[in-house]
Amino acid sequence: MTGTGILLRTFLRRDRWMLLWWSLGATLLYWSQAVSVEGLYATQSEFNRAAASMEGNAALIAMAGPAGPSTPLAARWPGRRWRSARSWPV
Repeated sequence: MTGTGILLRTFLRRDRWMLLWWSLGATLLYWSQAVSVEGLYATQSEFNRAAASMEGNAALIAMAGPAGPSTPLAARWPGRRWRSARSWPV
């Protein structure tokens, strides 16, 4: 692995500005998404209605996984009993 350090240093030196801008862009995108979602629902009941409508959405479950006791959705519905993923139809 002779020369790996020199090669890595050369690429990092060349791409340092690109790495900076990509990191800042990703951080800004992440922050802007959080801010926009915060303002979507004015009341808890609106959020609960939207969450209930998404509960059976196969695409959402495929992307985010099933809602369960350890998910943020469960924190919003503390009294709900969650089904095990094993009890879901395949």
